[in-house]
Amino acid sequence: MVIFGCLSLAAAIASHDFLEADACVHYLYARFAFQQHHLFVDIWGRPFCTALYSLGAATAGRIGAQLTSLLAALFTAWICYRLAKRQDYRYPVLAAVFFLAQPLVFLHSFSELTELPFVLLLALAFWAYQKRLWTIMALLVGLMPAARPEGFGFLLLAAAALLIHRQSRSIAIMLTPLIAWSAAGWCLCGRANPWYLRIPLWVPEHWPYSAQSLYPPGPLLHFLAMLPAVVSPFVFPAVLLGIGRSFAQQPSPIPGLWSRFFGPDHRSRCQCLIALIPLMVLAGHSLLYWTGRMASSGELRYMLVVAPFWALLAARGWEWAFDRCRLPRPVTWAAVASLLPILANLAWQVIPLQPSMETIRAKEVARWYQASAMHDRYPRLAAAHPMVYFFLDISIMDPKRSADFSPRTIADAPPGTILIWDSLYGMLNADATRKVQIKDILDRGWVLATVLKEQARPPKTGLIFRFAQKVQRDEVGMWCIFLSPQDAHGRPTEKPTILPAVQ
Repeated sequence: MVIFGCLSLAAAIASHDFLEADACVHYLYARFAFQQHHLFVDIWGRPFCTALYSLGAATAGRIGAQLTSLLAALFTAWICYRLAKRQDYRYPVLAAVFFLAQPLVFLHSFSELTELPFVLLLALAFWAYQKRLWTIMALLVGLMPAARPEGFGFLLLAAAALLIHRQSRSIAIMLTPLIAWSAAGWCLCGRANPWYLRIPLWVPEHWPYSAQSLYPPGPLLHFLAMLPAVVSPFVFPAVLLGIGRSFAQQPSPIPGLWSRFFGPDHRSRCQCLIALIPLMVLAGHSLLYWTGRMASSGELRYMLVVAPFWALLAARGWEWAFDRCRLPRPVTWAAVASLLPILANLAWQVIPLQPSMETIRAKEVARWYQASAMHDRYPRLAAAHPMVYFFLDISIMDPKRSADFSPRTIADAPPGTILIWDSLYGMLNADATRKVQIKDILDRGWVLATVLKEQARPPKTGLIFRFAQKVQRDEVGMWCIFLSPQDAHGRPTEKPTILPAVQ
């Protein structure tokens, strides 16, 4: 844990970009949440994640939010150790080691995304289930939808578990955080209708994910094929062994797998769930990506939401293999396997994170806007890419300095607004209703000021880098800058208004 913490902190200091654009969005929500309280309940920001990151982001900026992620990762590793110990693993420390050994866990330990906060809740909830602390489990599971969309699936799973254990009264407790979220949203974001009509429906009505995704569908076995990259290729065989051992039959008065769930052996039931839960998440996300549903874009971090279970399975398989083969020093070799992925970074550098082409363009556009005369005539910003807001250090939801990048803003064309559209974030969104096309902008009277062409970073030579280019290219699409039909003083925008090229 000390080695992990030092490496994570060093990577956070040395990196000059966000892991993903979504991380930038969550950071901006957390940074300005104490100034704009409605950000604490905003569905895009995820209330639990915004609350978790807000104190660090408000007091220490981005490094404060990154330290929060690091503490969440270390605490979750300790919970994995406690879970393995209660499952009577011979080497429970392996669970903590293999949790921290997952490459995505390390990358997210200095990021601001939602996966680690969700993982923290999931690990604590399963620990409560393991100890039969039904009320605590119900409250923790109830918070999970406020961290990630997968939380709703775990609500159903937890409800089934509570019914099986004859703890149906705890289901009402489990729904309390969701009701509180809806009530807070109704209070902070407008009270257009009576509370008894709006509070139960506030979260469903504001839920942004479209059933039919704007992202293209992908192969059914995408996540399965990439699972070694999630859990670490040196640990993946142990995960497979752990799954097999979890479902292996044990002596029981009731034969078959049925006894694992409904028999008296709670430890055996928990071990079965340790394997079943991540497989359910794997199957669910595979189907969503394959059918193009629920805004699934096939990102590997979706598999990170069950990282504690991958770690527990790896620990179970690792210790079984070492015991079966009578190999010495299982923990030492686990530490070696955990550190081996560092060698990959030497061949293909990922850490520290370097500015991508999108980040470079967002920074240049932000600097240009701040220094140009357009800043006074068009003081409100509506940008598709969140990095523009980051470099200007303004909130996406600031009513005085920003406008929501959405079809509604396009239609209203508020005076004094500069709109920055790009071919990626302007066209792809988890909410299909927020898709904005250039034709729609021009039809509403916006004035095209300038166009920034596509750019791609020149590829490096070598076999590894040629393969990397096929997996992920560092490029930026076309950006268009528009001005509202009227400036902040009510004067018509000149046609055409061609601004000098930003870069």
